[in-house]
Amino acid sequence: MFELKILVGFLVGALIGMTGLGGGVLLLPILIYGLHVPAMLAVGSDALFNFVTKIGTSWVHLTKGTVRRKVVIALACGSIPGSYGGVTFLKHLRTLYGTGVNTFIAHAIGISYQRMVTTDSGLRVEYLDDRVYSAPSAHNALDWTPLGGYPYLGYLVRFGNCTIYHAGDGIPYPELAGRLRPYSITVALVPIGGRKADGAPGNFEIAEAAQLAEEIGARWLVPMHYGMFATNTGDVNRFIDHLLGQRPAQRFKVFEVGEKWVVE
Repeated sequence: MFELKILVGFLVGALIGMTGLGGGVLLLPILIYGLHVPAMLAVGSDALFNFVTKIGTSWVHLTKGTVRRKVVIALACGSIPGSYGGVTFLKHLRTLYGTGVNTFIAHAIGISYQRMVTTDSGLRVEYLDDRVYSAPSAHNALDWTPLGGYPYLGYLVRFGNCTIYHAGDGIPYPELAGRLRPYSITVALVPIGGRKADGAPGNFEIAEAAQLAEEIGARWLVPMHYGMFATNTGDVNRFIDHLLGQRPAQRFKVFEVGEKWVVE
């Protein structure tokens, strides 16, 4: 996946260098719909990428004399306060509508509302014979609001006789197991990245993930979100040792990158 992102960056950078086309037009849809980056994070990542990429591109054009400096100065006088205002407005929308701002961004880049489905805890989304449910996640708190509902959700996807629970980022809270138990979960994907020392939003500790799997009766437990950042305290080898030593009855699966696994 990291190599794929490098390739995407190379191709977008090459096109920017050749055409001057805005990176947002090229990269933002790829981040959101190709690499599945949340819209708010995609906007910020795209902006920083464009900043870094266009330093090199701008320098090349400047040294070759293909820049009209007065035009650049005039454009900068408008774009700098304009970009600041745009970010401020986006933060204001997030305050008002929570993660619903992702829908606004998706529509702004050309995805029709007819292709979008919003949901909240307790609601059900159906497609053919499959169903998608959701349960609140605490990251680090539930942060429920009357207008925005629960901003952080874990998803339960039911197809056939199987139900897959993808917790997303989050930590355990007292009502979580009770919310999940009625779904008869086949596979629970739970983050084991652990808490962060600075108090920033963290994830389950290894023992907590194992405890949740036992409480909800999950047939399989799959660890995720470990070894990604320096602040992640979860270690997959400690996860394996804990499951084998403390909860030998709990089945689990640790994936290799790109591995396919069929659940019967």
